[in-house]
Amino acid sequence: MTDLRELLPLFGATITEPEAAARAVLGLRIGSQALWLALCLASVLAVLTAALLEVLIPTPPELAAQAIHISPFAYAIIVMAMLMATAFALHWTGTSLGGAGRLEDSIAAVVWLQFLLILLQLGQAVLALMSPILGGLAALASLVIMLWSLINFVDVVHDFESRAKAAGVVLVALVGVAIGLGLILAMIGAGAAAGNGFL
Repeated sequence: MTDLRELLPLFGATITEPEAAARAVLGLRIGSQALWLALCLASVLAVLTAALLEVLIPTPPELAAQAIHISPFAYAIIVMAMLMATAFALHWTGTSLGGAGRLEDSIAAVVWLQFLLILLQLGQAVLALMSPILGGLAALASLVIMLWSLINFVDVVHDFESRAKAAGVVLVALVGVAIGLGLILAMIGAGAAAGNGFL
């Protein structure tokens, strides 16, 4: 049975050798029930991380006054919906372009990278406390790392053997998710929540 000590080195490998890390993560063949539990955990940790970052690096008062805040529970639901939508979009887009990936593999990739994002955000917060410039550079580096890792994971999931094709899948999927969630939030009157201090 895989334990935390075996998983931790994979986070570093996801940054330095994302293709190899993807094969290792997907090779775990995590069951559907465990995947959904991991997705819920990732959503909860995202809320806790956002709350911690707000304490360490508070939103400027002038922006906080204009922001519409949402409850932690609602934020967790939004994060969970985004993760699910991203996994399904990557799966459907990839298979429509000839990919051979399983839905479970797309979910595993998205959840794994969400955990990595949380770690990167914590590191970014530490650097931001030392210097706003370092924090900004860390944010940019985190974005590059996440996109590159996602492209490699999609490439492995669908066995494309083409990062360009995987990048196309990522672009289409993320644009589709952004548009879809934007419409849903607008319909329920929560579109303004995207600008609150949590997000």
